[in-house]
Amino acid sequence: MSLRAALFIAVAAAASAGSSHAHEVVTGKGPALKFNLGSGIFLNEDSTLTQEWTVVNDPDMPAQIDTAHFKGVKIGYAHDYYAKAEIPIIASSKLSAIRVQLVPVDVWNEVGRPMGMSEIADIEPGSRTLEGQWRIFSETETSEMQKFVVFIRQARLEDGTVVSADIKAVMKEVRKLNETATEEDITPQPKDP
Repeated sequence: MSLRAALFIAVAAAASAGSSHAHEVVTGKGPALKFNLGSGIFLNEDSTLTQEWTVVNDPDMPAQIDTAHFKGVKIGYAHDYYAKAEIPIIASSKLSAIRVQLVPVDVWNEVGRPMGMSEIADIEPGSRTLEGQWRIFSETETSEMQKFVVFIRQARLEDGTVVSADIKAVMKEVRKLNETATEEDITPQPKDP
């Protein structure tokens, strides 16, 4: 073997030894886009489109979304339009808080307002289901909401260490839906005082 080939193999081995594991990316289908608003009223009544979701699990995070039990996002109406999700997680470490984020993408492949939820609680290792609900501001936004990219954005360990997800992996999935999307598009904006 030449010195050049041996050097190439050594560099490749060192690079792979230092890299993290591959992200788990799981896609699925959720409910129909024909939303039942109650009292016999439907949005998208003549549509056969269904919701699509992608979960991105970062292997370096101390919790993962349990994709075998994630069913998508329910869209409905009760005094206001809303999106609601049950996010099953599996924690590998004891946590004191966790933040999950959903990035909606509409039927036109436009990235919508990100939806986040934080659970501030002592979370033991094992399975747990988090529940989140978000207000949707218009009937148009509600009727067009089709795809979601879902991931655990941050977790706070018992010792106070905050671990953040690799946003590059999430952006890769978002850009499959909208190639011009930016990291700013998927970052929740600060709340007004």
